[in-house]
Amino acid sequence: MKLINKIFMLTGLMIVLNACSLDEEPYGFLSTSNFYKSESDAMSALANCYDALPTNEYYGRYLYYLASLGTEEFSLKPDAQPADHELDKWNVLTTNENLEGVFFNAYMGINRTNMLIKHVPNIAMDETKKNQILGEAMFLRALHNFNLVRLFGSVPLRKEAVVSADAIPAARASLADIYAFIEEDLLAAEEKMAANIQNGRANKVAAQALLAKVYLQLASASASGVAQYDFVGSTDYYAKAALYAEKVLTNDAGFRFWTDDIKALWDVDNQVGNEFIFSVAFNRVGGISEGDFSKFSMLQVPYVNGTKIKLGPDFTVEIPDGWNHLQTETPFFNSFDPADNRKNDLIVSHVKIGTTDYTFPGGGLQYPFTRKYIDKNQAGDQTSHYVSVIRYSDIMLVYAEALGAKPEAYGWVNMIRTRAGLDDLEEGLSDADFRAAVVKERSFELAFEGNRLFDLRRTKTVESVLEGEYGKEVNPANAYFYPIPQAELDNNPLID
Repeated sequence: MKLINKIFMLTGLMIVLNACSLDEEPYGFLSTSNFYKSESDAMSALANCYDALPTNEYYGRYLYYLASLGTEEFSLKPDAQPADHELDKWNVLTTNENLEGVFFNAYMGINRTNMLIKHVPNIAMDETKKNQILGEAMFLRALHNFNLVRLFGSVPLRKEAVVSADAIPAARASLADIYAFIEEDLLAAEEKMAANIQNGRANKVAAQALLAKVYLQLASASASGVAQYDFVGSTDYYAKAALYAEKVLTNDAGFRFWTDDIKALWDVDNQVGNEFIFSVAFNRVGGISEGDFSKFSMLQVPYVNGTKIKLGPDFTVEIPDGWNHLQTETPFFNSFDPADNRKNDLIVSHVKIGTTDYTFPGGGLQYPFTRKYIDKNQAGDQTSHYVSVIRYSDIMLVYAEALGAKPEAYGWVNMIRTRAGLDDLEEGLSDADFRAAVVKERSFELAFEGNRLFDLRRTKTVESVLEGEYGKEVNPANAYFYPIPQAELDNNPLID
């Protein structure tokens, strides 16, 4: 088992996982024979829960592929893996390794949290610390289930730990049951956790933010007529989304809207707190393998003569060139307003090697690329840049979309547009047109952060945007839910 303790070391908690006591089996089953007896055991188990996130097969790469490839953001280099091209071309097979990786790692994470939630209540320890640990585990379990239900639709709902192969078979649960369990977990997590910011860990505000996103998913998917969301009925989930988004926007933990240089927001030194409500942590120092450190930026940076490049427009940051894997689509790059700081400051279209300029288009740079994952202190191909999961400006836009075309909602959107160097949003829009404008704003504000596919799916605009605006061909069978991976179909006869 890979021993993940970096998050807790960074917060001053030195965790030592005893490999003899913490045995990993399929679905992340942890033996309890010599475990769950002390506070340090509980903290070690929580570290193991977080350890499910940064693997290549989950937040390190594959989840990002599932949520971004196929949208207008990216295309691929020609010699990329066939499984990646399946996603990009909307022809996803059940044997796709990206599907399998995300599916397995999400359930592994769920199984680890299930085991913790079962056993930690029985440990004699400080109740405040115990509640914090349980709240973080509930948040993580909700996050895994939210990812699964948005990606695959109806999936097994595992509320108890799988401790043997006999327990693997499980039927699909309804979306109503899955979302009810997500809501239950996040409401409990909100009550149990403190609001203080912890590096790479969840807190009360993160639970509120994720719940706001869950409620907006339910509201917009139901209003848009997305398949399987007819259970929502008359419940006003827009109002619930607004309520929880407002809690986040008025938090006293220190999360805030970044009003300084937008490029500095994404500096590796500023990724704890500020706008970053919850992120997956990586550390280039002392890491053993990818998942400890990140190579995320290498996927997106072009290959330029196999040497180091200085990033425009100021050329103060120098990094190795990259792998050409995820290539920003030219039509998406061109869809930004020419005055948009999110294009001019956060998408690199001009680099230097020595004194030689390489530019896009037509000047030797193959494609523009985001600087959101650039680590100015990159060591070889290893970086410490976190992967953002929930950001303050994301919740500003959740709040605006939930409110509809009200003056307060315009105000939150216009704060974001002002930072981007743009004029205010057009006034006098209907609720429907305003919400569509907010979703469009999300495509620019949250570009390359793994949100776009989910926004297109919940608003039932996959085909109208990707085919109608960007000329892509979308397979209707994959448009709103990916297929269950073949490995799960083979091992779980009840899932059909």
